[in-house]
Amino acid sequence: MISCWRAKFDFAFWRPITAIRLADTDGNPATTPDPTWTPLIGTPAYPDYPSGHACLTGATTAGLSALFGRRHIDLTVSSAVTKTTRHYESARELNEDTMNARIWLGLHFRRAMTDGNQLGQDVTSYVVRNAFRPASWRDWAHG
Repeated sequence: MISCWRAKFDFAFWRPITAIRLADTDGNPATTPDPTWTPLIGTPAYPDYPSGHACLTGATTAGLSALFGRRHIDLTVSSAVTKTTRHYESARELNEDTMNARIWLGLHFRRAMTDGNQLGQDVTSYVVRNAFRPASWRDWAHG
């Protein structure tokens, strides 16, 4: 999350609400603004890129995949807001659902989601490779 939030303020990329409402200021004559467009939920007051939600989900799925394998994570998630439950059998399914949800809500652009998710996966993969190495009896005994 440190890398994710650092990148948010290094890149300071606008959110969809700003981009859509101010589309006539993006330098592309093919875009037109929609000053009344509103996302489905309130927009957070910090930059779009990369998505913090995607960074966290990517890190989580990479950790679950390291423990259980990418093809079978067997995770059930319930929502107190929608009163629904979803079951995921792979990291790919969970990543796709969470990335699409944030885009469909109008909070993020796809790039913020895919790059954030990859950042989370990369950090967790690095930690798994470098911090969770098998220890020999000698290493443990002389800790």
